[in-house]
Amino acid sequence: LFFHLAAAFIYYHEIAHLIQFQKNGELDAIENPSNPNAFTIDRHAKELDADIFASIYVFKHIIKYWRKLPEEYRNSDSLKKLIAIGSAAAGSFLLLFIDFSGKMYYEEKTHPHSLLRSFAISNTMIDFALIELSHTKEAELNKPELIEACILFLDSLFPKIASEHKFDRLKEIFKGE
Repeated sequence: LFFHLAAAFIYYHEIAHLIQFQKNGELDAIENPSNPNAFTIDRHAKELDADIFASIYVFKHIIKYWRKLPEEYRNSDSLKKLIAIGSAAAGSFLLLFIDFSGKMYYEEKTHPHSLLRSFAISNTMIDFALIELSHTKEAELNKPELIEACILFLDSLFPKIASEHKFDRLKEIFKGE
């Protein structure tokens, strides 16, 4: 399941770029030929947009999978765990590119910092889960518990990243403490 969701995320992320780079029915992927490694806000926005697009579709896979589980396993706890797995799977390939110097950047490089992108992915999946389930009584979820589940699962997969990037502090920020 983890591999399937990671592959689906990459697929949908790249589909989003194909949509972004269409111009008059033609593919126009030349962004900045004079300096292909330069920061632009447009590039960062397109990367985050592609991450959000992919996160929505990966969540659709998760909810479809969850709804097909036998009834005794179709509960809030199992959905929370599936969202954590999906979030970690989607963000896992991004976390492989983290600069371990600890330097967070905002207006550098062609892509936003991987940790920021990973949290945007998790946040999108969580928000869509809450929206999807707000009209039904299928499961009861709350955002702080989902955030914690995502961080704990990511922490278990990538303990070096978690310790160096202070996931505990991020948990406090996301919980509003």
